[in-house]
Amino acid sequence: MLDSSKPDGATLLSELPVYQRETREYVNSLVAGMGAADVTELTSDASNLIVGTDLSENSIEVVKYSGAASLQTITGGYNGMMKVFILQTDTIDIVKGSLTTGGEIHLNSYNNLDGRAGDVIALVNLGGDPGASINGYWQELYRTLAT
Repeated sequence: MLDSSKPDGATLLSELPVYQRETREYVNSLVAGMGAADVTELTSDASNLIVGTDLSENSIEVVKYSGAASLQTITGGYNGMMKVFILQTDTIDIVKGSLTTGGEIHLNSYNNLDGRAGDVIALVNLGGDPGASINGYWQELYRTLAT
């Protein structure tokens, strides 16, 4: 953790490179800890996707998603995990859930998403803990609809 009290008003100009190096090392360690985003091509007709089987266990994943599905749940995710779905077909719907358990999907609209090829939707898991068999739920961060 960086010390927010340094450098202070009494720090000599010659000491600033030390703080710059510490800051760069800390930022680089944070970026390295995030890992690279996976890009997965997924064809599925299932109403439930499983992290570790259908989706990667990485904290950030881009999913090129095709099939004919009414996606209702994503199980096995952990708190803070993010999935960005890019729909490849007009036959995928994202179903709006209402529970904060079971891996349900909370959309920012009142209705299900009637997906079209090119639509993008990003979801983040809240409350998931696979070690304790808790799925939490997936909150929509944003969506971009194809025109």
